[in-house]
Amino acid sequence: MQYRNGQRLPLEDLTARLSVNPRARRLSIRIDARAGEAVLIAPSERKLAEVVAFARTKTEWMRERLAERPQGTPIQPGAVLNLFGRPTRLTTTGGAGAARLTEDAD
Repeated sequence: MQYRNGQRLPLEDLTARLSVNPRARRLSIRIDARAGEAVLIAPSERKLAEVVAFARTKTEWMRERLAERPQGTPIQPGAVLNLFGRPTRLTTTGGAGAARLTEDAD
């Protein structure tokens, strides 16, 4: 099978993403906690088939690491977060731009 950089693969009950990193000296697997997937890293596109074969032998390790990661909570308007030791409610304001922290009068 032909593999490509950035391709996502199903490995049993996991999802893995292929990544080519020319600075890599060996095949490796890392866990992307934000995306909730394993990243299979190869130094060149020619080695992608090898990293897939390697990952198939490490599915249990990947499953364990993904299970260890903390579950996040979605951040949406109206949610209350603990910020600097104080509960803070998220609200939306009109317009575009970066998020800003404002103090409420109450």
